[in-house]
Amino acid sequence: MSRLKLQYILPFIALLVLGLLVAGVFYKQNFGDSVTFPSLGDQESSLDCKSIDRDNLLVILAVGQSIASNFGSVPHRPGPKVFSFYNGRCFHGDDPLPGADGSGGSIWSRLGDLLIERGLAKNVLLVAVGSGGSSVSEWVPDAKFYPRLLDATSSLKKIDLKPNLALWLQGSRDSQMEPARYRDLLQEFIYAFPFLGIQLGQPTRMLVATHTRCKSGPSPELQAAQRSVIDPGKFIFAGPNMDVLEDDKKYDGCHYNELGLSSAAKMWLAAIEKAMPPSNAFPLAPTGLPTKP
Repeated sequence: MSRLKLQYILPFIALLVLGLLVAGVFYKQNFGDSVTFPSLGDQESSLDCKSIDRDNLLVILAVGQSIASNFGSVPHRPGPKVFSFYNGRCFHGDDPLPGADGSGGSIWSRLGDLLIERGLAKNVLLVAVGSGGSSVSEWVPDAKFYPRLLDATSSLKKIDLKPNLALWLQGSRDSQMEPARYRDLLQEFIYAFPFLGIQLGQPTRMLVATHTRCKSGPSPELQAAQRSVIDPGKFIFAGPNMDVLEDDKKYDGCHYNELGLSSAAKMWLAAIEKAMPPSNAFPLAPTGLPTKP
């Protein structure tokens, strides 16, 4: 091989190897061995979001780890007024919900049915972004899964919607974390919402669940840390205590079977009813970004 050819080929090979190394590091840091890619939904069955009736439409953003995702044992097909949203597309609200990890069932599709049956909404749009095994430290700004939140909220804004409810369901992944650090990180997650274009207030409310158990007993210290951020005056309300669900409602000591999914959805319904505005209806959240503090 001539020197001229080597002059061009060797730098090319070096750049190719460097590129592969960088890609490998990026994959490892952002996905790792234990993190699955989210469900993308059935792209062929996506709907025009404009076709969804916005009369008393309740938009729910669900964030957290595997139990906030699609790791339930039985997928659910909700009624015709329950929808899901991911990457600018709308779908019927069938499990697995697009945008969240896992290929099984979810709490949220069942919750959508209950909210409509109870008369709290005529239509429900589910925006699920949970990731299996994720830590609270990975949901704060500039962390691993923050882009999921940013993508979801910016995509919603493009169709003139914002969440009426933001539901946080996470904790057992961080059962060994110092409770004070967990509280500080959870507060950081909450306080970053205005920079996502979401101002907690009368239209948008957050519910924080208690969750510390996965194949183990509960952590009272972590439970206290989760409860410490509750402040109805700031529109941050208590979600359900998921630690009370016993192992007969789980298929592996951690994730829910069909009975567990149904029970969890009913618990979330009860918590949401307590957080309802005095008018007993969630007004459509306004669009337009708030001014940065």
